[in-house]
Amino acid sequence: MNMALLLRNFADAGREGDGERLLRRIKFFMLHFFQDGSGSTQYCLEALYRMFQVNTLLTPREAQRMV
Repeated sequence: MNMALLLRNFADAGREGDGERLLRRIKFFMLHFFQDGSGSTQYCLEALYRMFQVNTLLTPREAQRMV
């Protein structure tokens, strides 16, 4: 039930355009994908790459656009 509510919260944040809330949910999903095992490794790496982009790789202006 917790994962269903988390997924609903993630979808709601996407509809509302709340980028900060989406990033917080991506962090939580990244932990879940890492713990899930080999089937979710690519999802975990993609979430990690997104966090790297926003926090370090992009310029502040580009990061704000992405968020």
